[in-house]
Amino acid sequence: MLLAVSPAYQRQGIGHQLIQPVLEESDRQGKPCYVETSTAGAVQFYQRHGFEILQTGPFGHQTSPFWTMQRQPVGAIAGATTARSAPGQLTDL
Repeated sequence: MLLAVSPAYQRQGIGHQLIQPVLEESDRQGKPCYVETSTAGAVQFYQRHGFEILQTGPFGHQTSPFWTMQRQPVGAIAGATTARSAPGQLTDL
């Protein structure tokens, strides 16, 4: 799934409206959400929605910054472990 809001329409709650149903379904199913972004502003957006950075750095042959982030479902079991991948690799959970 690709989530993007045109710069002219950002900071108006549109991104929240787009991602909120996904987060609610994640919570309902008890499954984590993962996102990847190469935009620092998007990192802040996802952090406001409960995501934590798992990995930062170039991905593959890219030289620009790249973030992999995860959000545990609300109500997840305390102490649950997070699978992490090697730099440049993604983990399929």
